Amino acid sequence: MFVFDLDNTLIMTDDANNLAYADAVQTVVGVKPQLATSTRYTRNDLRTSFPQLTDDQFDRIIETKQGLFGSYIDKTVLNVNLARILRMLSQNGNETILLTSCHRKRAIQLCKHYDIHQFFSHHYYYEDCQYDKYSFLRSEGFDLQSVVLFENDQISSNEAVQKGIVKDNIIMVSF
Repeated sequence: MFVFDLDNTLIMTDDANNLAYADAVQTVVGVKPQLATSTRYTRNDLRTSFPQLTDDQFDRIIETKQGLFGSYIDKTVLNVNLARILRMLSQNGNETILLTSCHRKRAIQLCKHYDIHQFFSHHYYYEDCQYDKYSFLRSEGFDLQSVVLFENDQISSNEAVQKGIVKDNIIMVSF
């Protein structure tokens, strides 16, 4: 079976994510943050950049950012070569799994935008597996020894190996 990560593996999403965060911070606290374009801005970065935020402000920024992401979907980039591999694997009857830490709404939005949703046999999102994607996959009855994983992040790759995916079966992807 073939397992695909979404963010920055199958689809480059950093620019859209960062723009949505910047607008959300501007909307909630009235400050337009300067975000580095070479890295992905995260919730941890938000806490570090704005330690004075109340929990309510933090939650409103996250909610606003999630709502704004779709307006920046044109700033995302499909990994065309990996999408071709996904399509070929699916059309040849292979089991293809989307396994992502991305929230369901955003992942579906991205997959539909690039017309790739139908090429996955199974879809698993943040809401399904939260912080442990690979243990979740095992709990769903998948044999991790037979997984071929497409991943872009070394930390996630190391976690996959620790959870039972064979290191030689991890294909590190970059744009």
